[in-house]
Amino acid sequence: MMKIKHIFFLSLLGIFLGGCVTDYVTKTPQQKVGGLLLSTTPIKNVTPDMLLINAPPIFTSEDSEVVANVALENVTGEHSLVWEWYAPNGNLYMKSQILPLSVPPGKFQRTTTTWHRLPIRDEKAAKLTGEWKVRVLLDDEPKLVSKFTVNLEIEELNVDAPLKAKVEPKANYWGLVVGIENYASLPPVEFAARDSASIAEYFTKVIGVPEKNLIILNDAKASRAQIEGYLKSYLPNNIGKNAVLFVYYAGHGLPDLEKGDPYLIPYDGDPLFITSTGYRLQAFYDDIAKLGVKQGLVFVDSCFSGSSRSAKMLVAGARPALLHVNDQLKLPANLTSFASSTGDQISNAYSDKKHGLFTYFLLNGLRGKADANSDSYISLNELTSYVKDEVAKTALRRKNLAQTPVFNKGGDSSKAGDFIITTVVQ
Repeated sequence: MMKIKHIFFLSLLGIFLGGCVTDYVTKTPQQKVGGLLLSTTPIKNVTPDMLLINAPPIFTSEDSEVVANVALENVTGEHSLVWEWYAPNGNLYMKSQILPLSVPPGKFQRTTTTWHRLPIRDEKAAKLTGEWKVRVLLDDEPKLVSKFTVNLEIEELNVDAPLKAKVEPKANYWGLVVGIENYASLPPVEFAARDSASIAEYFTKVIGVPEKNLIILNDAKASRAQIEGYLKSYLPNNIGKNAVLFVYYAGHGLPDLEKGDPYLIPYDGDPLFITSTGYRLQAFYDDIAKLGVKQGLVFVDSCFSGSSRSAKMLVAGARPALLHVNDQLKLPANLTSFASSTGDQISNAYSDKKHGLFTYFLLNGLRGKADANSDSYISLNELTSYVKDEVAKTALRRKNLAQTPVFNKGGDSSKAGDFIITTVVQ
């Protein structure tokens, strides 16, 4: 315990003042306790939207520490903060020293974030697995309590396990999920049915698409007429200009053998007549953009090399090396896309997980693996970076093949990657 105390006095307390002290005011704004956010690193500015997490955090014995970040607003006068950490047996494991907060009378601190650390890795706490509790006292009165779990070993995420919590639905969020495993006259797309079902669940429970705003088109329901009908007729009459639209497609793709333009193949598509029976990918993106949504995000688990996930050629006698794919597509400013591979690569199945390789890591990322900075929020940049790395490594390791997901941002959308897709939901 002496070791813990030594660490405590040197580094366990932190404070960040997220605003300057104002001049004297006649009426001080009401002081507020914003909330308590747990993380593996200190967060210098806890914003209100970060506190909308409704799933208990889970840490492991490999995490170096748990940080309890406290957000305060409009602090004025003399105050004190104390953190109490309770082990799974209910006993007090550690208590911080008193952290004084002092703002001269008549002045106030707009935002203040403070934190305290609980060391885990190589400490006694690493062996005390189970549900912990941290309690924060402001001026000797308990104000905030949060529970969290410490697991002894790192557990691999099961993307098909039931979600214990879900985010609140967002009225302006919409989803379109197209999954075609069994075609009218083409080889099946292995695991596409599981992929689309899982994505649909994640759209509603992890991202926050209301169920009434979710459109699911599987197999025979994913004909070209149906897909175009929803994009060109149904959605324009129902979706608002402030909407955020999430689109997912799992199915075959193929280039026009003459020009190389990539096409999505609907349920009733024919590779021999791809220009008249397929859905040109550029037109697909354009039709989504024409909806006038605030933001459109498209995930495509399909390859355009002429091969299926099981390496069967879609056009008899064709060879991937002889097929040219024009993947230099122009995306409108309000659209971003994330495709499972480059134009000349195969989008592999991940047989062990019974999912497409790209979709499996997309689900992993959405469930929390993509949270690179451990702030409990997953940005589009974090998600795409995680998926690209994991897909490339796994394809090479398990298949000895190159598969490189491609992230495209439309127009002058340098900030598109900062878009927060979701909070971490277990």
